[in-house]
Amino acid sequence: MGIPPERANDDRWKDLHAHFVSEARDKEADVLIIGDDHVALLEQSNIYRDRLAALHCLVFGVMGDTVKAADWRVTNGEMERIPAKVVLLSIGHNDALLSSPDEFLTHLCSLVDNVYSRLPQASIFVMKLIPSGRRADSPARHWIGKVNEEMETRLRSKASVIDIDTSIINSEGLIDRHLLFDFFHLTQEGYSLVFDNVHLALHEALNQ
Repeated sequence: MGIPPERANDDRWKDLHAHFVSEARDKEADVLIIGDDHVALLEQSNIYRDRLAALHCLVFGVMGDTVKAADWRVTNGEMERIPAKVVLLSIGHNDALLSSPDEFLTHLCSLVDNVYSRLPQASIFVMKLIPSGRRADSPARHWIGKVNEEMETRLRSKASVIDIDTSIINSEGLIDRHLLFDFFHLTQEGYSLVFDNVHLALHEALNQ
């Protein structure tokens, strides 16, 4: 599998990938978190510092990444020699409208299979996609809704799916800036709301 075309000339992305590969070789972790923008910014959140960090995590998130880019990163060293007990994937927000929901879910299943082939004993979790776009009629919101509706069915027997707290959308069907400051990226309050369920799921998996 070659480097995704959108990353072929992106030296920053290649350098970040090389850094993650080095961390995978040199560090130990009980939890490995791989994903896109929400994962890239996760370590700056209060909920990560206060609760998730204690689970002994490695966090490999890249702004702008797609599911194909994440799959390439997994194939090319980011899971090398990591004896993680739990793997969490949060990917797909940058795939919105680039393909059909069905095509995206097919690629997501391939990514999960790729992870499983490298850590067959690990518990694998996949987060549902966080809604984006302020209004209910946002094309991206509609695409994400379709993906989330089908995700559990498509990933059945492959991974556990973590729901997104529905209160991220208010009673009028809108997303507020105090949760997603640009209607895409999470604020501190948004991280606390969304990743509370994540912490509970990971903590339970580690203590089984």
